[in-house]
Amino acid sequence: MAYAFDLYYGKSNNENPYNLDKNIDGQNYDTQRLFDVLLNRGQETFSYTDANGNLNTRTKFGYGTFWPSNNMHNAIDFPSEPKKPKEPQKENYKDRIKFEEAQQKYEVEIEKYKREMEDYKISIRLKPNSTFHHLFVVYKEGSKKPDYERLQKYFKADIPNKENQEFYRLEYENNKKNNEIENK
Repeated sequence: MAYAFDLYYGKSNNENPYNLDKNIDGQNYDTQRLFDVLLNRGQETFSYTDANGNLNTRTKFGYGTFWPSNNMHNAIDFPSEPKKPKEPQKENYKDRIKFEEAQQKYEVEIEKYKREMEDYKISIRLKPNSTFHHLFVVYKEGSKKPDYERLQKYFKADIPNKENQEFYRLEYENNKKNNEIENK
């Protein structure tokens, strides 16, 4: 008896936070381009030898074959809190130019960190115990051809709770402004 599954993925952003995933039937899916969604396909093969010594093989295709990957994704802590970059200290640099380069790199990294932290906080508020996003498969169960209805369902899906996200984003910006005013 043998079991195998092959999964093929389009380009995915595994760093995408929950608030930027698509939500379909209560599950969060990675936001991908059409080309990449069409690459998401799976194949499950189950082989066994019967009492007469004949090899029997059954192969399944379609969205039902992604269950091993989805179970693995459900076990991943998600989203993870972004790590704050360390600010370069002048005393650690002998060369002023290298210090300035490190300072510029830090400024870019801190802006990225702030964006990621904002997304992280919004994601946690939207769904405190979200799962790592799944990849949407547009192929019908048992078919090697894309299902137009599943494809349409994916592209019509929106990111979750858009109104709440805007509210949280405004709340975050207001808190940030208030902190800046208090620190002056």
